[in-house]
Amino acid sequence: MVYWGWDIAGFSGEIPDAELYLRSMQASAFVPIMQYHSEFNHHRTPSRDRTPWNIAERTGDERVLPLVRDIVHLRERLVPYLEQQARVAVETDRPLMRPLFFDDPAFLARAEAEGIGVQWLLGDDLLVAPVLAPGVESLDVWLPEGEWVDVWTGDAAQGARTVTVSTPIDRIPVFARAGAEVLSAFA
Repeated sequence: MVYWGWDIAGFSGEIPDAELYLRSMQASAFVPIMQYHSEFNHHRTPSRDRTPWNIAERTGDERVLPLVRDIVHLRERLVPYLEQQARVAVETDRPLMRPLFFDDPAFLARAEAEGIGVQWLLGDDLLVAPVLAPGVESLDVWLPEGEWVDVWTGDAAQGARTVTVSTPIDRIPVFARAGAEVLSAFA
């Protein structure tokens, strides 16, 4: 399956706070399908509970709308990369979004031993490590073999090791292979 995603902030249940909403939005920018919608209410009309403007109003957090705008603009800049990598996925039968153990079976044992959380590759050149809990200030991220670049800072790091990455509210850890064209989407 080439295209997959989830409903930003969930389809039903409790409405998340601003922080977890933003983290869900950030992660969804780096999956094949980025979408938000939610269940019908008791009048059988679509619920708008999980829209950015509703989260901003409910929480009173003025950061929500500007940060969501930035995330959506970034996603638009990633569309050419996603299109190109989707073609590669179809031609090679490799998932567009895949866990690290897909290419490196030893990753599971390493992740468990080192306490590394969820990570995935989006296409061949983007490594994503989402923030899944509130109050997270940094994450340990495993970089596969090769040279990687933190897309937010431009800092290069050699792979085959774990790096600790800060996680301010405006971004999650994302790395690109050094020299990859997709780096221009972050400029």
